[in-house]
Amino acid sequence: MRRPGAVHSVTWKHHKREIQLGSRTKFVCFHLRIHKSHREMIRDLRSSVILRLLIVGLSIATRDVGKDYQPYFHMWWLRQPAEYRNTVHELVCAGRLQFANGGWTMSDEATVYYGDDTDQLTRGRYLLRQLFGKCGLPRTAWQIDTFGHARDRADLMAQAGYDSLIFQRAHFQEKFQRARNRTLQFLWDTREQMGTKARQLFTHIFSGTYCYPRDISFDDGSIFISEDATELAVFTEILEEMEEAYETNHLLLPMGCDFSYKNANITFRNVDRLIQQFNGRTLGPRRTGSTPHQPVTRWEEYYNDSVDDILNSVISELIGNSEYRFTYVEMTYFHMWWLRQPAEYRNTVHELVCAGRLQFANGGWTMSDEATVYYGDDIDQLTRGRYLLRQLFGKCGLPRTAWQIDTFGHARDRADLMAQAGYDSLIFQRAHFQEKFQRARNRTLQFLWDTREQMGTKARQLFTHIFSGTYCYPRDISFDDGSIFISEDATELAVFTEILEEMEEAYETNHLLLPMGCDFSYKNANITFRNVDRLIQQFNGRTLGPYKQTNWFYSTPACYTLAVNRELEKLGRLNRRFDDFFPYSDRESNYWVGFYTSRPALKAYVRQSSALLTAVEQLNVLLLDNAKSTPIDHLRQELGVLQHHDAITGTEKQYVANDYIRRLYDASQTCQNIFSEALGHLSGGTQLAVFCNYLNLSVCPETVVADSQYSFTVTLYNPLGWSLEDMLWVRIPVHVPDSGTQFEIVNVENPTQFSFTYQLLPVLDRTWLIPEREPLDGKANMELIFSPVQDGHRLTALGFSTFNVTARRSMKEGSGYAFGEKIFDRKSSHMQFFLGHNERNIILWVKHMTSGKRFKILIEMMYYDSDTEYKPSGAYVFTPKSQTEAFHFGMPFVTVTRGSCVHEITARYASWATLVARHFTDQKVEVEWTVGPISDQGNTVSREVIVRYTVEGVPEIFPSTPGEFFTDSAGRRLIRRIRKTESDTNMTDSIAVNYYPVVNRILLKGRKPPVTRGQESHDRMGEQKKDLPALAFAVYTDRPQGGTSLKDGQIELMVHRRLVRDDNLGVHEILMENGIGGDGLIVRGQHWIHLDLQSVVLNRDREFATRVTKPPIIFFNKRRSSAPIDPHTLSWSGLNSSLPYHIHLLNLVAWPLTETEIEKKQQLLIRLENFQKSYTKGPPMRRRPYLLHLSWLFSRIHIHNCTELNLTADQSINSPLTQQLHWPGSDLNDQATGSNSNVIQRRLNEVTLRLHPETIHTFLCAFQRT
Repeated sequence: MRRPGAVHSVTWKHHKREIQLGSRTKFVCFHLRIHKSHREMIRDLRSSVILRLLIVGLSIATRDVGKDYQPYFHMWWLRQPAEYRNTVHELVCAGRLQFANGGWTMSDEATVYYGDDTDQLTRGRYLLRQLFGKCGLPRTAWQIDTFGHARDRADLMAQAGYDSLIFQRAHFQEKFQRARNRTLQFLWDTREQMGTKARQLFTHIFSGTYCYPRDISFDDGSIFISEDATELAVFTEILEEMEEAYETNHLLLPMGCDFSYKNANITFRNVDRLIQQFNGRTLGPRRTGSTPHQPVTRWEEYYNDSVDDILNSVISELIGNSEYRFTYVEMTYFHMWWLRQPAEYRNTVHELVCAGRLQFANGGWTMSDEATVYYGDDIDQLTRGRYLLRQLFGKCGLPRTAWQIDTFGHARDRADLMAQAGYDSLIFQRAHFQEKFQRARNRTLQFLWDTREQMGTKARQLFTHIFSGTYCYPRDISFDDGSIFISEDATELAVFTEILEEMEEAYETNHLLLPMGCDFSYKNANITFRNVDRLIQQFNGRTLGPYKQTNWFYSTPACYTLAVNRELEKLGRLNRRFDDFFPYSDRESNYWVGFYTSRPALKAYVRQSSALLTAVEQLNVLLLDNAKSTPIDHLRQELGVLQHHDAITGTEKQYVANDYIRRLYDASQTCQNIFSEALGHLSGGTQLAVFCNYLNLSVCPETVVADSQYSFTVTLYNPLGWSLEDMLWVRIPVHVPDSGTQFEIVNVENPTQFSFTYQLLPVLDRTWLIPEREPLDGKANMELIFSPVQDGHRLTALGFSTFNVTARRSMKEGSGYAFGEKIFDRKSSHMQFFLGHNERNIILWVKHMTSGKRFKILIEMMYYDSDTEYKPSGAYVFTPKSQTEAFHFGMPFVTVTRGSCVHEITARYASWATLVARHFTDQKVEVEWTVGPISDQGNTVSREVIVRYTVEGVPEIFPSTPGEFFTDSAGRRLIRRIRKTESDTNMTDSIAVNYYPVVNRILLKGRKPPVTRGQESHDRMGEQKKDLPALAFAVYTDRPQGGTSLKDGQIELMVHRRLVRDDNLGVHEILMENGIGGDGLIVRGQHWIHLDLQSVVLNRDREFATRVTKPPIIFFNKRRSSAPIDPHTLSWSGLNSSLPYHIHLLNLVAWPLTETEIEKKQQLLIRLENFQKSYTKGPPMRRRPYLLHLSWLFSRIHIHNCTELNLTADQSINSPLTQQLHWPGSDLNDQATGSNSNVIQRRLNEVTLRLHPETIHTFLCAFQRT
């Protein structure tokens, strides 16, 4: 007989920065307008409306001006007594009576001369200024009834300072298409032609008419009296149509028409009834189940709509009942809420937290994604969130449970971070539906997740719990409204009994975790908690199955974990799980792998901003005396928000993505200025750092001068702790007036000793035609290419390297396109590469120098046409139509360029699809793809573009296990993948099922084929050749992407996608990304190829992956004089000696993160990772920790004391709170024993660190500036 079970009812709130369409509140603006009347009607209307003292959107007069029409408002005003005029004046200044347009009339736009239009606008607004001062001046142009709209009329409105233009009449076909694409709101660019002065005016087109919807009159009778009123159904349909037609959550519903409001009392009462009937209603069908994922709105909107109410309501209930418990997840919202609370209320919340009644799970700034987030960024956002909790509540607030219930798959190395951070458990919902079903059947939904990279390496485990159902209220029974479980025969009672019996069969222990919450729940916590109380009362003491009595109580994930741990320790057994949980599928042939690539431009921008954050954090410590912590924290917070599972994933609406980009841009601009300030500090104010943010468009004003002789500096900041000695090339847009212009490039450290070889290449035709380039006025016609690491030069570690570039006229005419001796024309020790092409592919020929064997890599751009009917591809899901192969383009148009630095082949597959392969003279191979606007054939075809690499002619690249390949896990270590085939399962999808997230690399490991006697190879002289060893082939990416290997020896990466249908998983918007031109977004990116002996590729894999993720930051400065540059001001390193390549400086941050004037501390946070494997090859031997002498490692800084902290830097590594629960079968942590065992101080003020393989160490250090 099993012991009585305990049911933990967990009340929680997970904020996803989104509004569910099924339960979303729209902000419906009831705009009341008066238009086109006779004199008598105007008199009656104005009197009636003014007496009501309510808001009216008022056109001053009509467009139809004849001899019988007059300026109505002026006529009416002249007839009013002084006292009444004063009342109207008060209404206007209070904003309750407002004016739109403000002209003497609503003028025509087809036949009116712009000078006359200016005059009538001036006269009308002059009247309003006379009567009401600034209060009366309109901000909106209201041209709802003109028969077409003129560009230069809109330009007048823009010049007059109007914020918006609203109208109804547009060509019916355009209006229909805009409603379908949700582009009825747009910026009207009023310039005459590209390249002239730009002015824009926000424009809104009514999806319907400018009158009451469907001509339902509000001016007589009573409407919306009953639930089944005809008008109610009509309005529901209207609002749902409008919701589909606009991008934002705000709808403008015109409530008026010609001759309306003669009896405003009736009209306003009817509008009141409309508001009462619809407030709080849902738009669209209510979705059931947890699989549909809700659309994301801007996070400020979500806070205003839900978060504030939820937290206020819940805190009130927790104060009133000591039995209640509540768990909160995302700190970005909690932070916003906390800042708005008075001191006394904060004290009360502090008491609730310290009493364990309000707890936190995860504790990160957001609930981050696990497929597309780089592990360093994940650590940063976790650190920022837990830093806040430690600040506010001390150790009481720190979470013990990782709560990743809504991410679309789960990464092994993300779980490893949680284990290193000291979490006791991980709880989530989303796992492949087949595995979840099987685990529930076998009672293994709880297990130890072993996060080691491979057997024989260091083991870390994390207890993991998968919900048997959803993370919401069971079976979508809402606890947030009404009363449930009133009687014994209530329907909900039977449903819950069934749910609990299913759960009891799915778990090994007698403790059940029942989630009591969902998105947007607990806005009225009084109702919710009362309903949970009824549930507990009904079930306490009931039996589940034979002999099982239940005990129900409020609990938290942390309490549940502790209870399960105690029982499992007694049972002495716990299943193990290796690898990860990708790809995620919630049902047959529905793989959530499209989001690995969705919104590729946003993904790249996040990576670039992350590199900037890393750099400015370092410079703040090394050069700026920790003085810029607050503005840097702004970028840290914005990047933290972008790690959310509906942000970097690209699974948000377009306007939300735009808002993310705007916020990230603002924060990045501030940090770019900090970067410039740091350079100025170093140079004594003589140099500034100017960032060229459009280098991918070959635009940089600092490097382009119309003169034939000019000079500028190029400075590269290397944020890594290693110097860079190879595989680094710079492309700079320049203006070359003629072939007689030549350049000289020198390192400012030794300008007379060495001039760098360079090559000039024309700006690609593809680049000239990118619409985003046009407003930037890019004048560059060439790109200057050189390597800053030529001839033994290196890019200094953690520092600046500066080069002076001078353009001058040559004495004799020449091509000017290549200058200097051919560099790096040396064979690598193992491989030599050559570029070529055939009719369809770019070909990279490879020669193994020792054996002489040749083979090739085919490089091709292809595409999938995706399903648009049964299971359409969408922001989340990738569902190709053909389950066998991607489609080829036609034969590409190919151009070839050779020079002293690079051999380049460009293949143009279509006007919107271009591939460029570059083979540099140091054997580096780069592939640049430019895709977009993707052709959708008139909004009928969803298309997803890939770049495919196929190695041919060399069995040594084939894996020892057929179908084996590797991707990164969270951008950190490699994880093994095995290709699934149709024979493996009953699946019908052989492509999407094999797609995996690629944060920064995908790799093939070959095997050395056995050589039998008599089959040895010989050269022409009859001498035996050496065998070709096992090879490895890796492709490194500049952003997260989806990738796979559908055949042995082949890699493909999805680079861009444009879809014409939604996948119905919650975004409720098609992933179109129209771009500035409106036809589709153009995206450009790079891949870097590394093919070599397997030992070489694997030895440098972590180094290469880190280099592409945190590349050097490049900036420029025009030389405004010919004075020599002081090399000491522009070439500098923050390290006295470079770190070895297996020791990675992950973070160097001023501490505390948010500095105040009172709290000035000479402290810094150092995070270091040892890339080495725990065991050596050959006979397995445990590798010893690496000893790093830290005290004098950094220039200008002496570190005299350090304390090791947990990964998230909120408690000592040896604190009792960091000691994780022990689980049956778990390996004991043997890396640290004793106090600060990894910090060695043999002498006073001398610090040495012990860094263990496969481990990230975090240290808080005290220092002095020298």
